[in-house]
Formats: sequence, C-alpha cells, structure tokens
Amino acid sequence: MGKTWQGECPGCKLRLFGPVEYCPFCGKPVEEISPPSKGPVIKGLSISALGESGRVVVTAIAHSEDGLTVKRAEYWIGNDPGPGNGTGMKAVEGSFNSSRVDITGAVDIRELKEGKYSINVRSADVRGEWGSPQTTILTVPTREETKQGGDEETVETEVGDTGGPSSPESPTPPPTSGRHLLRNVFVCIAIAACLFIGYKIISKERDKAQLSVSTSPTGASLTIDGQNKGRTPAVGISIDPGPHRIVLEKDGYSRTVRDISLVPREKKSLKISLSISKPPPPKPSGKERAEELVGKGASSEEAGKLDEALLLYREAREIYPDLPRINELIINVQTKIRAQRREERVAQQRIKAEGLVSQGASSEGAGKFEEALSLYREAREIYPDLPRINKLIADVQGKIEEQKGGKQSGGGDGKKGIEDDLKEAIGAFNNSQYDVAIKMCQSILRKDPNNSTAQQYLQKAKEEQERAIKNALDGKGSIKKIK
Repeated sequence: MGKTWQGECPGCKLRLFGPVEYCPFCGKPVEEISPPSKGPVIKGLSISALGESGRVVVTAIAHSEDGLTVKRAEYWIGNDPGPGNGTGMKAVEGSFNSSRVDITGAVDIRELKEGKYSINVRSADVRGEWGSPQTTILTVPTREETKQGGDEETVETEVGDTGGPSSPESPTPPPTSGRHLLRNVFVCIAIAACLFIGYKIISKERDKAQLSVSTSPTGASLTIDGQNKGRTPAVGISIDPGPHRIVLEKDGYSRTVRDISLVPREKKSLKISLSISKPPPPKPSGKERAEELVGKGASSEEAGKLDEALLLYREAREIYPDLPRINELIINVQTKIRAQRREERVAQQRIKAEGLVSQGASSEGAGKFEEALSLYREAREIYPDLPRINKLIADVQGKIEEQKGGKQSGGGDGKKGIEDDLKEAIGAFNNSQYDVAIKMCQSILRKDPNNSTAQQYLQKAKEEQERAIKNALDGKGSIKKIK
C-alpha cells in the first residue's frame, strides 16, 4: 500500500490520495482504487498559521517529472470538486514558467468549526494533465483552546491524508508511529525522574533530626552553622543529620561554642549554662599612658633609634603635657638628631674629598700636575680638615715650578696663583702645619722674591717649628726641620 496514489477507506468511504496506508480517521487500511496520473506531482506540502488574521498559508512544490511546464495549481477542502474547480494557487515567483514551481495559497478558516479538515492540492501541466493530489490535515481548535493558546491555530501536516470535513467525534488516528513512541518514552522518563526526586525529598525530610536548645539564663542568641535561629529556649528545630556547630551569645556572658553530631530522626535536647564574662581591664590614665610612652622612647633612644624616640616623647607630651622632664627629653633627643645629621654630612664630605684626593694622586702620577692641584684644592674646600691635604698641595705646586723651570708666569694669572698659594700657606700656618707653610712660602718667594707676606709667614713658621722642636719630649718622635 505504500505506493498507492488514490484509494478509498472501506470504513469511512472517504477518497484518499496517497501514498497512505491507513485512514487518518478510523485507522483502517486503505484500498487502492486507481493508478497514478501522469500530471505534475505535489511535494513538500505544509501549512503555517497566520495568527490573528484567521488564515493559514498552504505551500508546496509542483513538479512535472516529464519535464513539461507547470501551468496552474489549486486546492480544496473536503470532497474533490473535480479537476480545475478548486481554489487557484499562485506561483511564489509570480508565474508558472518551469517544470518545478513553488506554489502558495491562503485558506480562511474563520468560518470553520472546531475539528479536523483535509486540505488537498494538485497541479496541471501545459497539456492540461492534472496530477494526483496531495493531502494534509488541518486541526481547528475549540474556542476555549484558542483563548488559552493565543490566536494561533493548531496545524497537523501529515502529507497523504485526505477526505471531507470531519466532526469532533471522528475516530482515532492510525496506529502509533515511531515519533509518538519516542515522545511516550520521553514522557515516561520525565515521570520517573519526578518520582525519584520526590522520593528523595520526602526521604530527606523524613530523616531530619529534631534539636532543642535551652540556656541558663535564657534569652541567648542562637546560631547553628552560621544561621540565626532566634533566642533560647528553642524547641523542635528541624535539622539535617550530621555534624553541626552551635554558638550562643548574650551580653555579660562569655561566648559559648558547642560542636554536635546528629543521626537521622534523632531527637536531641541541649541544656547549657552560660559563664559570666570577666569585665575588661580598666584603661590606663593619661599620665600612666604617657609614662609608658616615655619608657618606650628611652629604650628607642638607647638603641640609637632617635627619630622613633622623638615621636614617642612628643606623643607622651600630647597625652599628658605636665609630665616631668618631657620637654627636656625632647630637646635632648633633638640635639642628638642634629649632631647625628651633622656627623653624617661631614662623613659624606670626607668620603667625597678622599675620592678627589685619590683622583689627584692618579693625575699626579701621570704627570698632570695642574689637574692634580685642582683636585687637591677642591678636596680641601669640601673637607678642610683632611689629613695631609695642604702638604699634597704644596708638593704638587713644587713639581709644577720644577716643570716650568723656575720661570714665573706673567700676567694676571700668575699673580692670582701667588695669592692662592699665599692663602694656602697662611691656612697651613694657622693649622700648625708649619712644614707645609714653610714649603709654600719658599715656593712663593721663588716666584716673587719681594713678597713681604710670604717672607713674614716663612719667618713665623720657622720660629714656631723651632719652638715645637724645643718643646718636644725626647724619645717621643721627632719633628723634621725644613730649611
């Protein structure tokens, strides 16, 4: 029966256009009554709803297997009015001009009563040969179903079914197909899952334990596993079996924590006595707090943490300004901080000056006496108390004179050099570096024999050197006299 083109139901006496095997209304096998025609065939027949418009759209494909041009198509509802007497359908592309044409037509179902209706479609070729029709079933819902489901009509598209209009009391459809069987399987699985979940929920609720908590005194805040359960006494709290943490809190009493474990369906009662909490220690007075800070400051000062000690002393003064000796402590530590800063600064200057002396010695060793002299003088300006700096300057000045062959440099530059040397000689004299002063004065006099200041300091330096030699104790070093 799968190749039947036209048949008739022996039960309903409806003419059906195939291929169909069973009547969609009574389910009886369809009997073949005529062979297939040679006109175009209808494929892909379907119906789509248009919602509020009360119309449905019928679409299909008309195909001439002989390769002839399809020239027209039509549809009808219910009994066949005869070829060419149905409602005309349009070509989607506008004209029938090929052997394969997409066709469409609008069906007004607003006047149809609820029930099932067969919609049939067929087409003709250029010879006027009509092909076998194809059928689909349209189900018009009741008015109540339309209101509940919106304005969209329910449409079934079982291609191959046909026949006239049927009433709501029409017989049941043919035997269950594979699609219906799969749907029933899914429904059974869903029902089984719901039953299983319901069983688990009911079992879990049935297995819950019951907990009651009372305290002495009452009115304590009760928390179980971080969830607030009100205040004690608490009776009949439904709780899952397993470990739980109970926390009780009340003003004036210590926080109480209990860890318990419950088994399924257990009923447990707890009676807990709360302990009175100890009052917090009194806060120290302002004077006591200030004295505490002074003690910490003294420890910091002894450890060399002067900035920290100063901060602690000042904080103590802010808390209790009348604390004895607090201002004296602050002044003393400030003085130490200034001295420390000064020592650090002097140490940095000395390090820099020693670096310049080292560079000068390198230049002097390379024969760059002028460069060495400039570096030595810069080192003395940065750190005048650097040991032997004046002697180094005097020595390199002597080397410069020897390099120049004892000739005096003319012009303002030479005069300026003599004045600078004279200042250095006086500085060496004032620092009791008499040997350096003697050498520098002798160097000046070689350049300017008539320089009275150099002559005067040369004489003074020699006298002071003689006096130092006389005052020196025997056996405690020697002072070399420079002639």
